[in-house]
Amino acid sequence: MDGLLDRQVILLDSVKAKLSKKTVIDGEMDFRTMTLDSASWAKELEIFYKVDLNDPALRAAYSEQNQQVSDSLHVLRYDLKEGRSAEIHHLSVFYNQDKANPDSIIALFKETNALYNSQRKLKLYFSAGNGVHLLSKYNISGNQKMMMKDTISYSIEGINKW
Repeated sequence: MDGLLDRQVILLDSVKAKLSKKTVIDGEMDFRTMTLDSASWAKELEIFYKVDLNDPALRAAYSEQNQQVSDSLHVLRYDLKEGRSAEIHHLSVFYNQDKANPDSIIALFKETNALYNSQRKLKLYFSAGNGVHLLSKYNISGNQKMMMKDTISYSIEGINKW
């Protein structure tokens, strides 16, 4: 994931992609359009860098399934095995037959500790533009329940234009 995101940060900066970002927190919406440099893109995508199953400690923690969804689309799915603990509970990578580039990536994070419960779903969508494979859209949605406080729900959607 790190390599994929690092390449996307460089590519998005090089094409001067414009980000249209909508944030909704407990019903309050904010919308912005901006052009980011590579450092800002890396910060914007920071949460997606956490979607990494390459840690040796996690090697046996996930079951793996490779399924054909359609004639041209496959999904490589990782699910956390029963009795194992990790923040990433599910990861799906959708790709075409050549496996060169993902079409989309979906991950489900769950965190529980004495202070809060949190769940968030992360989605990355890619498309071909100007002969390159670029991140076209991302979504982050979830909720957080802190001890003795109300649950906070949020969603973030970023759409890139180049």
